[in-house]
Amino acid sequence: MTFRTIDEIAAALRAIDMAALRWEVAKAHAIREWALHHVGVDYHIGDRVVIVTEIPTANGWYAYRESLVQGATGVVDDIDFNPYADNGRGAWHASVALDRAWAVADTFGTVKRHWKGKVTETPPGFEPPDAYTQEKYPNGKRKVFALRVEWVRLYRRLYQETKQPVAVPNVDDL
Repeated sequence: MTFRTIDEIAAALRAIDMAALRWEVAKAHAIREWALHHVGVDYHIGDRVVIVTEIPTANGWYAYRESLVQGATGVVDDIDFNPYADNGRGAWHASVALDRAWAVADTFGTVKRHWKGKVTETPPGFEPPDAYTQEKYPNGKRKVFALRVEWVRLYRRLYQETKQPVAVPNVDDL
């Protein structure tokens, strides 16, 4: 459809059935909630979660192999369906901002750990964020990972089920 004038655009917009559009949006939201429920997602955006399984750290995630471990905690920034995951079959992902994250660089036998949080929280022996990151994000920048929804669970529910505090890796012992 091609519009020649602003009046034609305005007329097309007035012709939209807003009630039908609201109904379609409501159905899309309901389908999303139904799908998340059937996948077993027990958390929402803003909830604290914990990694409950070993995460494959191949390719780009290899540098974060020490951060992406069972017991690591974070906050869910988003939950979305990725139609390109699993060779085009699709998968649900949760974008999780980890509480503590760092990258490991192993160059010619020399290991350096690059901290991805506030410069004031940099553990001993770790490289602090670079000057640009410190200037642009003075309160630190949390590293966000798109994790499969089944790799994380709601922190408080896991604690209620096990009655044990969730073990978080101590970076000082690495």
